[in-house]
Amino acid sequence: MFFGVVIITVVYVPVLALTGIEGKMFHPMALTVMLALGGALALALTLMPVLCSFVLTGKVSEGDNPLIRLIKRAYAPTLDIALRLRWLVVLASVVLFITSLWLFTRLGAEFVPKLDEGSITSMLYKPVGMSMEESLRTDIEVENRLLKEFPEITRVFSRIGTSDIATDPMPPNESDVYIFYKPLVEWPKTPGRPHTKAELNEQISAMLKKINPDYNILTAQPIEMRFNEMLEGTKAELSVKIFGNDYDILEKLAEQVKGVLEGTPGAAQVEYETEGRTPQLQINAKREVLQRYGLQAEEVNKAVNAALAGRSSGHHREREQAPRHRGADARGTAGRR
Repeated sequence: MFFGVVIITVVYVPVLALTGIEGKMFHPMALTVMLALGGALALALTLMPVLCSFVLTGKVSEGDNPLIRLIKRAYAPTLDIALRLRWLVVLASVVLFITSLWLFTRLGAEFVPKLDEGSITSMLYKPVGMSMEESLRTDIEVENRLLKEFPEITRVFSRIGTSDIATDPMPPNESDVYIFYKPLVEWPKTPGRPHTKAELNEQISAMLKKINPDYNILTAQPIEMRFNEMLEGTKAELSVKIFGNDYDILEKLAEQVKGVLEGTPGAAQVEYETEGRTPQLQINAKREVLQRYGLQAEEVNKAVNAALAGRSSGHHREREQAPRHRGADARGTAGRR
């Protein structure tokens, strides 16, 4: 019993070596099973014999039940044959072990298969600097178009920007569109309609590109996206981060990296998370002209501020009643009394 429990426990040790999404998902499970087996083994070796000494009284004898006797009848002749042909048994075991090593080298590197969560998350990265009002308008348009053009979809909702608890900071130009669809057996079977989830993703992305070609679109699933975001800081399974101060150089490097990733076998979707810069209006003052007219740069700043944002020149109050005389109030009060 002791060796059996130890063998089962050791099976879960490699799970603790997993990293990334696999580690986040399976570490708690492996630790829980190992602790439960350890506790069960400790009780079986300490508490159970004591309880047996109290409960099992009288004459106690050991014997085999009918199932064990049947198994032994089949096992005994098999063991005799294996002992007579021991070299053949060892050779077959070695061949089987070498074959398993060859199969191990041919296995994929991804431990967790793609799980169908029953929903899709389309992450829209719109032009930088888009206002909240414009982003809200475009998201409402996207939701209406999705429900109208795809009968496979049951409901859609979008999330824009950052929530009150800033656990997921996003600018107004970024939106997460959560799409819930019917079971595959209920999808229309007409020609041209999607028949799989991958085809539905492709048609949704194509439709979003028609709405605005400047959209960058990433497709994932809600839980999968959150795991990626927790581990990598981005919503993609694989991301490349480039840091620096010169945006022109960063933009060139990003183009080069994107080209390399698109040519990598197995890459299905390569997009920028954020592309472009916030539009700016730069006003450069001519110092020599300011000196000629005896002006300071502050005067230029005030003029630009008044031209772009306006300037308060005074206050005028309308519909304000004049205060009544205090003596009249006192007399009126005394008269009423």
